[in-house]
Amino acid sequence: YPVAIDSGTPPVTSTATVRIDTFDPTETAVCITYSLLESGFQAKQTAIETALAETIQFKYATCRCATWKYTAQSSEVVACHYCVQNNATDAASGMSLVKDFVPQSDLLTFWRLNTDGTPTAMLQTAAFSSATVVKVEG
Repeated sequence: YPVAIDSGTPPVTSTATVRIDTFDPTETAVCITYSLLESGFQAKQTAIETALAETIQFKYATCRCATWKYTAQSSEVVACHYCVQNNATDAASGMSLVKDFVPQSDLLTFWRLNTDGTPTAMLQTAAFSSATVVKVEG
């Protein structure tokens, strides 16, 4: 267990439980190209992740999406996202539960129109108006 100790008087120590989850990006991640500068992506990242989650809540009601990694080139950002099926493991009470990731195949079905990477209408709503989606890849 990690331990934290302060230098105050009297000294106080605390312990914590840390959960580390791993995933196979080839089975869970989808990379989306946005027409956006890196600074714009950083400013809108939380809103983008929320908007992505909202597109799949019809199937995964308490899902959440996050950014695994991103790269920026001139006026485009390629961000690789993953989504967790539910929030059951977000609290300490869910520590013993398996974290279920949304399969990449589902994300591609919802977000990619064809193998050329054309985004579906789900990614062309007002929620994405300031972060235009150019391409979706597995």
